[in-house]
Amino acid sequence: MDRDGIFPADGESESECAAAHPVTILVCSTCRDESGSDAHPHAGSILARDTSRAATGENIHVRTVECLGNCKRRLSAAFEERRKRLVHAIDAFLPEWRSTDSAGGTSLWLEGPRGTDSRDLAAAAASRSVIIEPGDRFFDRSDKPTRFMRLGFSSIALQHIEPGIRELATAAGRRPAAA
Repeated sequence: MDRDGIFPADGESESECAAAHPVTILVCSTCRDESGSDAHPHAGSILARDTSRAATGENIHVRTVECLGNCKRRLSAAFEERRKRLVHAIDAFLPEWRSTDSAGGTSLWLEGPRGTDSRDLAAAAASRSVIIEPGDRFFDRSDKPTRFMRLGFSSIALQHIEPGIRELATAAGRRPAAA
C-alpha cells in the first residue's frame, strides 16, 4: 500500500494501479454471513466477486483482504465469550463484588466491597498465579479509591477463567480454592 492507501493488483506497480483504478474497494474475504457459518465460499468472498463484477468497466479496483476486524465473528466473538464467562464466575464466587458488564474491550473493571485494598489483593492473587491490575492508578484524585481493579481477559483461555476467579476469591478471603 502506498502513502495514499492504494493497493496495486498482482504484478501492477503502485503508480500503474493509481492511474488505472482511481477508486479501490477493499472487501474482507473471510467475513461470514450473519449466522456465523463456516460454509464456503464465505459471504465476504461472494461479496468481493459480485462487487468486482458490478465494477467491471467502471474504473474501480476491488481487492480482497483477510479480516478487516469490523465484525463480531472471530476475535470479537472470542472476547465476548470470555467476558461472559468472567462475569458469570464473578457472580458465582464474588457475589458481593460489582463488575462492569459493558460490551467490547479486553478487560473488565471490578469493585470490591468496602475495605478492599486492590494493591494488597494483587499481591495475594499473584502468589496464586492470578494477575489483576490495581485500579487506583487510573484515578486522578488525591484520595484514590483502593477497592477498584482491572481484570484483563484477552490472553486467558476460557477453561482458565473460572478457576482463576476461584483463586482470586480465595486470595480475597472469600471462598476455598479449587481442588
